[in-house]
Amino acid sequence: MPGAAVSPWRVVATTEMAIAAPHLRVCETLGVSTVFQSGEWLEGWYAAVRGTDVAPLFVLACDETGIPAMALPLIVAQEEGRRVIRFADLGVSDYNAPLLGPSAPRTPAAMATLWGAIRRALPPADLVLLEKLPQRIAEEVNPLLWLGTGLSAQTQSACHLAEPWALARLRLLPQDFRESLDSRRAKLARKAKVAFRLVETPEEVETVFAALLAQKAERCAAMGWRNLLDNERWQTLYKQLAMQGLRGGLARLMALFIDGAPAAAILGLERDGRFCDVLASFDAGRWKRHSLGLLALDEAMGLMAARGVTVYDLTIGAESYKDNFGPASEALYEYVEAITWRGMTPAMTMRAKWALRRNPRLAQFARQVATSARLSPAATNHLIQQSPIGVAAATL
Repeated sequence: MPGAAVSPWRVVATTEMAIAAPHLRVCETLGVSTVFQSGEWLEGWYAAVRGTDVAPLFVLACDETGIPAMALPLIVAQEEGRRVIRFADLGVSDYNAPLLGPSAPRTPAAMATLWGAIRRALPPADLVLLEKLPQRIAEEVNPLLWLGTGLSAQTQSACHLAEPWALARLRLLPQDFRESLDSRRAKLARKAKVAFRLVETPEEVETVFAALLAQKAERCAAMGWRNLLDNERWQTLYKQLAMQGLRGGLARLMALFIDGAPAAAILGLERDGRFCDVLASFDAGRWKRHSLGLLALDEAMGLMAARGVTVYDLTIGAESYKDNFGPASEALYEYVEAITWRGMTPAMTMRAKWALRRNPRLAQFARQVATSARLSPAATNHLIQQSPIGVAAATL
């Protein structure tokens, strides 16, 4: 069309990781990304979902000269009769973000034009749903937030270790909590031989990871929680990462050994001075009174600080135990876009949730309406199932 603007971006979409890999590698090595979009993580993640009904999708963007700008590791999933485009996550990746290349968009206007090009390259779908978006990727602003995002129910927490651990511990941990940990550690040491260290051999990985799985399953069953590690695909992903960590990979598997047996374990990812705590477990049986999970976390932070880690990332979730370690918390964000009429209801529901999170009084009112005894059961059910505000109030 005469006078039509020429896009400064070149975008392709592919389902083949072999095709996407060179672009992903450039963005990771010359740009910025989170560890959950690193090549090592993505290779294991996509291998884990191979053979399922989840279809991989890689969106690769360059500027007009061919310099990589962005990569989006995505999937297309069937959800309640809709084709939904999401990040490669399925509840396993703690943060979802683009890999930013050397020519990444630096302004909202630039991102708007790039997003237009990305939308034209996407395969047919009903909904684009991007969740758990961090505000920053390393030191870069996450450009997806310029698209018009809303506040997620999830938050992220991280402890900043700007000084030696002995000093950082004094700053981060309240005195009474430090003293309690030290007392529990001393009492435990009088009863058994205690050691905390990195796992160093494949045989130890087998032993400690098996203990982690058993401890996690027992804890989730006792608390009535869903256990992602019930899925053998995710077990394989984490175990593979732990093994790769012995050969220079990102993963670090640590354990608190009592009389030589792993009584607590932590698996995380370390890169560029940041450690992301991904999985943790502890024996809730014989040693329950000694708070093994808290002792292990205290030891892990000290060990990582000694390795030069300056940020110990407790990742997503607002569990109360994290508050004892003095983390700084940041919001995560979400983006939703209905592409067809089938995507309109979930998109409206998510936007209603955003409005409720911005306005606590409105949220309280919506909950009262959704659960009001003055409504008949049928009317209440209809409100919750059909109204975006009702759905949002019931699932906020």
